[in-house]
Amino acid sequence: MSQTSVQPIYTQSVFIPPLKSAPRPQTSIYGQKPLLSTQGTDLGQDNHTKFISFLQTHIYNEQGKAKPSCTLKQYDSKEYYEGQIDMNKQRNGMGAYYFQNGDKYCGAWVADLPQGPGMLVYSTGDRYEGDFMKGQRHGKGKFYYANGNIYEGDFLQNRKEGKGAYLYKVTHEKYEGD
Repeated sequence: MSQTSVQPIYTQSVFIPPLKSAPRPQTSIYGQKPLLSTQGTDLGQDNHTKFISFLQTHIYNEQGKAKPSCTLKQYDSKEYYEGQIDMNKQRNGMGAYYFQNGDKYCGAWVADLPQGPGMLVYSTGDRYEGDFMKGQRHGKGKFYYANGNIYEGDFLQNRKEGKGAYLYKVTHEKYEGD
């Protein structure tokens, strides 16, 4: 594999080291374009800020260099992972995964799957913050829709199920139930 010279990018005064093997996707926080389309809301900037904050806390030190326990792993599908990897080269610990479709996950990993607290930012501008189990939204969580509506409650295998509340941004109406 030939290596190309890629310059580091500075984003919001945080040094982000360049990829050595391939350029990052345009939808990543490392590009010059906005992270997400805000679709008329402030949710896109909030998603960007939360994602940068996660990287600063768990992946990079104050100098912008990856912490010793973290690594970058790129996949053939142009998806990549930044974070902790165990001796079996599985994602384990804290990390961020960038999907080819523009979605991004940051949070806890166990045995190569999101498990525990995490945040999934969708390329549509939606965002989920909460518990994951075996790669699925499962447990308590909060789903922020790009249109400003919010659901907070229980999730079971990626579905809203159990107690929860749905808040409509425009009408300020709130629905609570099971």
